[in-house]
Amino acid sequence: AEGKPVLVCLNKIDMLRPNDKAEVIQEATKRFWGSQVIETAFDPDPRLSQDGPVGAQDVFDWVVNQLEAQGKETAHLKAEQK
Repeated sequence: AEGKPVLVCLNKIDMLRPNDKAEVIQEATKRFWGSQVIETAFDPDPRLSQDGPVGAQDVFDWVVNQLEAQGKETAHLKAEQK
């Protein structure tokens, strides 16, 4: 209502059954229309994924893009990523 950007993180996405995942994402996209939806697992179950956090970089990139769109300085954030 106030025109602020909204990010929806579907955390624990790694815990869903593969058949349920697409349905959950579709429903979240419908329910949170106008918001960015990112699949995440910030602390994934090691039995299901050995690759570490899911979607963390996407969340970081979204935040940086929003800050830059508002004219904020982000070089220090990007430097910490290296």
